[in-house]
Amino acid sequence: MTQTTTIIPAYNGEETIAETLQSLENQTRKPDRIVVLDNCSTDRTKSIVRSFSSLNCEWIQHEKNLGALENHNQGLRFADSTDFLHFLHTDDLIEPEFYQMMIGGLENIQGRGLIYCKTGFMDGKGQTIAAQHPTKKRGRSSPIRKSKKGFLKKRGILSPFYFPSAVLKTDRQPIPIRFRLDLPQMSDLVFWTEWALICESFWYIPQILSRYRLETEGGNETSLNSKNLQAWVLDEWKAMCLIHQRVHGTEPSYRASFFLKSVFAARSVMKMRLVERSSPDYSLTISKESKKITGATCWQIGKSAAGFKFK
Repeated sequence: MTQTTTIIPAYNGEETIAETLQSLENQTRKPDRIVVLDNCSTDRTKSIVRSFSSLNCEWIQHEKNLGALENHNQGLRFADSTDFLHFLHTDDLIEPEFYQMMIGGLENIQGRGLIYCKTGFMDGKGQTIAAQHPTKKRGRSSPIRKSKKGFLKKRGILSPFYFPSAVLKTDRQPIPIRFRLDLPQMSDLVFWTEWALICESFWYIPQILSRYRLETEGGNETSLNSKNLQAWVLDEWKAMCLIHQRVHGTEPSYRASFFLKSVFAARSVMKMRLVERSSPDYSLTISKESKKITGATCWQIGKSAAGFKFK
């Protein structure tokens, strides 16, 4: 019988976890198993989880705080005991039809796979941010077969890919890859690349079935890492080179490197813009350190592509 397991990596999630658990309780097809991996929370996270008695969540308390990425690695250990594995963070939500639409009809697909849907966004208060592109009406979307090549191409330029929108079809096999602890901001994109390389099929539902919170009270992992130049900016270049090597088996050629450096420059310029008002010195530091990687020509191309002008 097909089994779905939801992993909830948790640390001090009392502000939002009730809403996340409610979105699980509202599912038209509930997961068979829900496992909360707690990283030594010091707030009311555990009591809130226990209050959702109908979900029968399993609570695993680590002896010490393992860090966010290692906590996710602990979740990967459940892969060989389930058919579908889903990571749902304590500040994200899924629509009532999420599991029914994501998994329904794909139980008999052979081998490892990836099913993902369109992502909706919320602000820190949980208010929906208007979608940039229209989505199909509810209940009318069915899985679309996608190519591995197309998926990997987007990961190669670090196109965003969000945890709550992706379900791993494990084929009840152990997952031989892990989230890299040395890339706190980019580890997920490297992971999705490495997972894609061992997948046999990719399926996409062009409907918003999950909602990702862009920020939370006190700052989420991304906002905390944004204060770290290496993690937020410079590791992007390291991740691009690593992903290229994983996909192609070689270091980027001169032509590929030129393209990737231009993409990296554009992304760095956009991050400069995000912090220019609040931290002008930090913005200048991003420019200085990024140029060391890109060189003058790629930097100018990136600036032009980003559509911003800086002194």
